[in-house]
Amino acid sequence: MLHWPCSVQLLSLGVPVAMIAGFGRRWRAYGLVPNWREDLRLGGGLALLFIVVPMVVMAVFGGLEPEPSGFGAVISTVVFQFFLSGLGEEIVYRGYVQSRLNRAFGRPLEVGLIRFSAGLFITALLFGLSHSLSGFNPFVGSFRFDLFYGLFTGIWALLYGLLREKTGSILGAGILHGHEAVIENFVVTQPGQVAYAVCLLISFVVLLGAPALKRMLRAEPEPTTV
Repeated sequence: MLHWPCSVQLLSLGVPVAMIAGFGRRWRAYGLVPNWREDLRLGGGLALLFIVVPMVVMAVFGGLEPEPSGFGAVISTVVFQFFLSGLGEEIVYRGYVQSRLNRAFGRPLEVGLIRFSAGLFITALLFGLSHSLSGFNPFVGSFRFDLFYGLFTGIWALLYGLLREKTGSILGAGILHGHEAVIENFVVTQPGQVAYAVCLLISFVVLLGAPALKRMLRAEPEPTTV
């Protein structure tokens, strides 16, 4: 029997997919056709960063001792967080919502060779708000609103959105999101969380700053005059 989070995730995933299919939309326009090379290079590379750095930091400063749990609990956590929370949410937010907003606003903005629109920020806001309500579960009488978690996930959403615009696909963002959703369950110490925040900053720099740096290095020097 599905518990509350799984039910919500499956419902929220099914609605946009059904709308895309039902109205005969092009899957590529919604980022649902992978750009394998870029998705694996960027999404996989950043995911590896978030796996290695916090784990090394926690191994050095202590805390790399996951709480004991059954094998079934570990598998269910990985499946839920990677496929439903990670890939599933990317299909909904970066795939459907951000793509529809891009059609409405165009993509007039450009930073680091990535073109985007106000839809990037609106999608991130909606993503953050939805996660602020992650503690909302009327079946158990919980009506908690977590503003800090909403702000934190909103920042993550900006990174996922930039990845989606950079690659033209949601797979790279889904790979990163899925790994992040799994790994964050083990990054519970303060050194690990600091390392996590540093990795997040590095990720923005890589996406937005690296293309500009590469362009500067490739620029031909101006001819000197005698």
